[in-house]
Amino acid sequence: MWLSAGECMSEKMVKTRAYFLSSTGEFIPDTLICSGSAPTILSRGICVFSDNGRLPSLQPIGDHFNSSSPQTGSSEDLWPPCAMAQLGSLERWQDAAGGNVPHALLLLRVFKCVQMLLFVVPGLEDDRPNFIDQRKRAFHDQLLRRTIDRWGSS
Repeated sequence: MWLSAGECMSEKMVKTRAYFLSSTGEFIPDTLICSGSAPTILSRGICVFSDNGRLPSLQPIGDHFNSSSPQTGSSEDLWPPCAMAQLGSLERWQDAAGGNVPHALLLLRVFKCVQMLLFVVPGLEDDRPNFIDQRKRAFHDQLLRRTIDRWGSS
């Protein structure tokens, strides 16, 4: 189900920092994965990196790693402390996300977390990994929340 911008940005909802990819094409809010509220996805409970049940805030990668590499990126790239690697754009991983990803999301940067799950951050595109475009973030968030009814409110 697609939500309107008003429903998507409801003040009653916690602002989602990231969405995890499921093999069925669902994008699951970080508030369900990082908090351990989606036991069918992650049976380990709350992630040790969780920031009050959410993905930790992104910081420049230089704050986490001393050197750049293809798996991490350059020192200015934004990076969540729970990520093990960046894997390029969602376009390369759309089959892992069920193959039916809206075109507007294909440029999002994909990360792999310590729990071995793939996730994207709205507004953080692979070709500009050091900048979250707030205008695009709102639009990406609306598209990613299309399955919110299945997973419940975040």
